[in-house]
Amino acid sequence: MAKFLEKLADEAKELGATDAKLIEARSIVVDSRSFLKCRFGCGRWGKYWTCQPNIGMSVAQFQETLEKYRTAL
Repeated sequence: MAKFLEKLADEAKELGATDAKLIEARSIVVDSRSFLKCRFGCGRWGKYWTCQPNIGMSVAQFQETLEKYRTAL
C-alpha cells in the first residue's frame, strides 16, 4: 500500500503539483473558521469543485470523514 501511495504523490507532481507528500491524516487540523475565511475572504468562492459549497458536506462532516483515514496526500 505504501508504494501505491508514493506513486500517487509522484503522479501528482508529474501532473503539475509543486510538491506532494504523504502525511498522517490525524495531523490535519480542521477549524470551523476556515469556512468563514473562504466565504468572506476569497473572491473565488464557489468557483472550484474544492470550494466548500461544492463539496457537499459541512465542516463537522468533513472532520468525521477525515478521522476514518490514516494517510493523506
